[in-house]
Amino acid sequence: MIIPGDVALEELKAQVPSFLLPEPPVVRPSDTALDETAALLNGASRTAILCGAGCEGAHDEVIALAAKLQAPIVHALRGKEHVEYDNPYDVGMTGFIGFASGYKALKSCDTLVMLGTGFPYRQFYPEAAKVVQIDIRPEALGNRCSLTKGLVGDVKETLKALLPRLAQQKDERFLRVAVADYHAARAELDELASITPPASMYIPSSSTGWSASWRRPMLFSPAMSAPPPSGRRAI
Repeated sequence: MIIPGDVALEELKAQVPSFLLPEPPVVRPSDTALDETAALLNGASRTAILCGAGCEGAHDEVIALAAKLQAPIVHALRGKEHVEYDNPYDVGMTGFIGFASGYKALKSCDTLVMLGTGFPYRQFYPEAAKVVQIDIRPEALGNRCSLTKGLVGDVKETLKALLPRLAQQKDERFLRVAVADYHAARAELDELASITPPASMYIPSSSTGWSASWRRPMLFSPAMSAPPPSGRRAI
């Protein structure tokens, strides 16, 4: 807005209106939709979770979901900062700059839960799995792959309502294999990232170097490798 300088210097006689900042709405699916989703997930044996930027603020709920379903968590690049840290169920990123372990976990699951993600590369999705997608944007549902169930809702609020409806999965085999694959892939990348002899100062090109070099909150623009978020780093 542009106004003349002399007008900007005039004293305002009118009362300034108060500003109202509304509380954000709570958006979650109906009880019927949640019951149907729980029945589907309770009948699965190899569930994987794919997380995107819509998981912001829902870290604890995502971890609780993985614990309940014994499901490995794969993340898209924009989900990295929200779910990777403090996460024993994480098995890496998928996509063109992702991990082999993340790719394998998605391809071998029988049920996929998509949380707040518009991950675009269809060739990385499982071919025969049942797919549940939760997103606050209705237009995102089924936009990347065919769905068995699509739910409109905030990830955090939807998971809070869904978790009590889920039975505890006791079979850990699928999760154990996925986590072992991740650790093997991680070890190979860490080996490639090591410097011999150690340098006193360098610009790291991998997540290992970034983690060791930077401790304060920062904003990164990643190319081939992004630093492991700690809950304080943004990508």
